[in-house]
Amino acid sequence: MPPSARSGLVRGLAPLLLVAAGGCGAFSQAPRIEVESLSLVKVGETDAEADLVVRISGGGPQATILTDFRYSVFLEGRRAFDGRWAALAAAPPEESIVRTLPVVIPGSMLPEGARPDQGVAIPWSISGSVGWEDPDRLARILLDLGFATPRSGFSGRGDAMSAPPAADEDGAAEAPGGFESIESSTAP
Repeated sequence: MPPSARSGLVRGLAPLLLVAAGGCGAFSQAPRIEVESLSLVKVGETDAEADLVVRISGGGPQATILTDFRYSVFLEGRRAFDGRWAALAAAPPEESIVRTLPVVIPGSMLPEGARPDQGVAIPWSISGSVGWEDPDRLARILLDLGFATPRSGFSGRGDAMSAPPAADEDGAAEAPGGFESIESSTAP
């Protein structure tokens, strides 16, 4: 069979494979993501730096390999930042890990006189997703063929960007309040 015919056959079977994958437990390792905080870190002349802190929980009996984050930050309902960041992590089973994602905000979107040590009283929201690899054999085949790239969505919001967390005696920082984690969803 010529390569083009094989490719057509594989693509023609894709819907059937996707239906079968749903019944075979494909995408069973979906991680759960919660937005913990958005903290203003530095204010420059033209822009500001912030840290988006997310907590990722493993979704099954094996570690879930995370591939990348895609996320958007909105201030007062206006898009302030779109980001993509390599995850370079695995979420252990029945445990969680914390990751800090960088955010750069145009200075014109912040109130005049905004300072990182005081936080900023400005409504914000986050929406995004994290890509991950499912260890299920059929899911891996679909991923390798380019048909299925599992992603888990997340979103959150708050009334104020908090000041960076203060370190305790051990150097560990507590996540600040002023936020609400809204959802975590899976979208293949």
